[in-house]
Amino acid sequence: MALNPVTSADGPDAARAKINAGFTQADKVDQKADSTALAALGGSVDTVIRLFGEKAEKSALAAEATRATAAEGSLRTDLNSEVTARASEVTARTNADAALSGRIDGIVTLISPNADLVGGASDRPGDARSLFTRVMTGEPKSRAIMDRGTIVTNDDMGQALRIVGTDVDATPGFIDIAPRRAIFLRPFRTYIARFAFVRVVNPSDPSQNAVEARIQNLSSSFGQVSTARLGLFTPVQADGVVYADILIGKAGAPGNLAYTIPDTSRYGVPYLRIYGNGQTTDVGAIAVYDVTDGLLGGADVAAITARISTFEARLKAIEGATGIDATLLSGLAADRDAVRSTRYFGRPGEAIRTWTADVGATPQAATPLAVGGAYSIVSTVMGPALRIAGAASARPIAQIPLDDTQVEEFKVTIKRGVDSSTSADNAPVLSFASFKADGTSNATVGLPADPLTVAQGIRSYTFRASLVAGLGTVDLPAGTRRIDLIVGGKGTGAVDVISVERNSQSLTSAPEMTDAIASEDRLFIFDDSAKLIKKYTFAQLEAYLAPPRLYQHEIRGIVVSNESTIVLAADDLRRGEIEIQAASQCQLAVRWGGGSASFVDGGSWIQSSDWLNHNGGQGSCSIAVRAKEGDAPTVPFSTTLIIRVNRTVNVPPNALTKGDIVLGRMKDPMDPRYAAIIKKEVDDSVALGDYPKFPLWALIGSTKENCRVNIGNPTGKLFTFREGASGIPIVINPYVNLVGNAQDQNIDTTYMPADVGWTDSSHALGVRAGSAALGGANPQIASNLINVQPNRTNTDHGFSSGSQTDRVSMLGSLGKWVGLSRISTGSFRTFIDEAFSTEFARANPTVVPRSIKLMSGAGVAGSSDYSTAPFAGAFTGPGCTDAEFIRQVQRIKRIEAVGALIASGA
Repeated sequence: MALNPVTSADGPDAARAKINAGFTQADKVDQKADSTALAALGGSVDTVIRLFGEKAEKSALAAEATRATAAEGSLRTDLNSEVTARASEVTARTNADAALSGRIDGIVTLISPNADLVGGASDRPGDARSLFTRVMTGEPKSRAIMDRGTIVTNDDMGQALRIVGTDVDATPGFIDIAPRRAIFLRPFRTYIARFAFVRVVNPSDPSQNAVEARIQNLSSSFGQVSTARLGLFTPVQADGVVYADILIGKAGAPGNLAYTIPDTSRYGVPYLRIYGNGQTTDVGAIAVYDVTDGLLGGADVAAITARISTFEARLKAIEGATGIDATLLSGLAADRDAVRSTRYFGRPGEAIRTWTADVGATPQAATPLAVGGAYSIVSTVMGPALRIAGAASARPIAQIPLDDTQVEEFKVTIKRGVDSSTSADNAPVLSFASFKADGTSNATVGLPADPLTVAQGIRSYTFRASLVAGLGTVDLPAGTRRIDLIVGGKGTGAVDVISVERNSQSLTSAPEMTDAIASEDRLFIFDDSAKLIKKYTFAQLEAYLAPPRLYQHEIRGIVVSNESTIVLAADDLRRGEIEIQAASQCQLAVRWGGGSASFVDGGSWIQSSDWLNHNGGQGSCSIAVRAKEGDAPTVPFSTTLIIRVNRTVNVPPNALTKGDIVLGRMKDPMDPRYAAIIKKEVDDSVALGDYPKFPLWALIGSTKENCRVNIGNPTGKLFTFREGASGIPIVINPYVNLVGNAQDQNIDTTYMPADVGWTDSSHALGVRAGSAALGGANPQIASNLINVQPNRTNTDHGFSSGSQTDRVSMLGSLGKWVGLSRISTGSFRTFIDEAFSTEFARANPTVVPRSIKLMSGAGVAGSSDYSTAPFAGAFTGPGCTDAEFIRQVQRIKRIEAVGALIASGA
């Protein structure tokens, strides 16, 4: 049976059937069939199976491929979608991670400083390094944390930031250390910038390795406004820790600001700037604190600020009206500083701020003097004065420049305000303060000064300063280019500085040198007394060098005794030695130049000799004598003298006058002008016949000792000062008045009424109160019921010459001379100053033998009714005419006018 081949058109079932049929035919084949047929059949079957398999596989694969392609496309689409989604997610996660990382970094940055705050202080870089930076501008949180230096343990400051040379940038050569903060700076508030640091290793050049305390001023947006240096330091190890506290604040803030913050600044950053690569410095602290309330002591700052705002508005209105602006004020301030440093002002009582207690400081650094502590302003007859109490001193701020052609003369006018409890401390302390060319101190050189007491009144000293050795009072230290005069005191007293006036003198100021140096008959000589070079002709030089011809005169018949006697008046024509011979063997006390000779006061020469040889100058000479020791009796004793003097004219010296005797009895020095007017008025009074009319006459001279001399009877008894029980003596204002305590102080003249010629019907007395102070019913001159009460009230004076006090209204002001004179029975006449006033009909008083008192009344026993008004002088004697009384007042007023001139310092 023929087999139908399997074709590609057969389906699966048909192909299977054909194959099965083939197998059936094959079974019928005899085992002995030709192997070739079987082989052919096998090959045919194999071919059919192969072809069928290929077809089926192709069909399945195609379907599967189609399905797979579709599935793959769907899967690819899904995968693409998934990939896209996963990529988006990755991107989102990456971005989120980056954002989270940034936030975490920011949180770490913020948290790190807070971590430093735990257990540390925000002002200490050693305890809180992350709170410090090298950047001062910009928003504080964005500033980089300090990345230089190391944290160390410092024995003095605890944990500190150590800066060494390698931490400092070569350019610009410094490193800044600042807090990562910005401190808001309010108007009218005061802040203290506080720094602490220490030098650990000394540099070879400290000035190039300095440390500056500084401040960075910032705007409201933390932008740059300005920087400023608050302090410059060149520390070394030996200095230890440097603690710098510096007051800062805006204009108007309380306290003494070291630095004024600009008004445009809103924030401030304090910082340290460390220079140089040769140092090692530990930084302990940098901070700013508000200290306003501490300075104000709890003041109502808001109220003060409101008032200041009002004042500012008014000030702006004034500035607008007057044209005053900041430029003008700045210029005025600069001018003020220049004047302060260069304008010498020698009267501290009138301008105390032109003087300073910083006696070694430069003018720029000197603190102006102010009232307080040892310094005060007092009044004197020469105007206001600076009183310096105790061991303090002062000088003018301005320094006086010197050069080699100059002599600077200083005239110091002072008085003792309060005597020291130790007399050795009464001498004022005077010295030259010398300075270098830059105004810094060079040295202080002491100047000579005699003891000065209150009783001596106003005293002047003159000193010279020069860079030329020998021309000044003292030689100045090498390197001196500027000079000032220091006045001070010591002990428990006080010195009143009226003035320190200066006068520049040039060594080249020689008018005689104006001619050309041509003539051969000229010589040039340096006059040391005038510090000038002078030109002389030969004839002039011969006359200059030739000694004057002297004429000797002999004076005989002068009797001297135990009481001091003037034997020679002042004589400008007297020269050389004076020879004195005593007729008896005795001891002589000789006093030259005024004052009474005495064996006990230390102011006289004590000599035992037949001849005395002395060069006493041209002053007066007083002598007292006593028997030699071992010879009796020592008192009373007298002897006759022979005196030989040399004079420049062949005319004998004038005889002694009453004025000479008055001056010779006064022991203490006095102004020559006062001595001259006393001599003139006394001698004129003698010439007019008035002198005997007033045998008691008291005036205020240079000292209380001189006031004891009775001008109307100079060789008689001295007045006695009753100083009272308080221990505080009667005060003398030289040439002006005496001031008692109005309790138990007065002057007992020790003269009885009979000593001055008083009788019941004949007595005269005058007196003046030394100021406008009221004296009440207490008299200024009195003996029992005969007295005068000047300045009794604001409208009258009192007079008593009998059983009651009569009162006369004043003619003019208080403080005038007032007095009375009785020359007849039944009435007395009164006077005010230089004019007759009123006559009173009063019965004669009974003159009681009680000593005449000044500054008080004379009671039954001792004194009473002490006057509260200062005492300026008095006179008394028997009754006198109106003309005699008025002439006496006029001559005393002329004396007082000279005294007032001297007291004024003229």
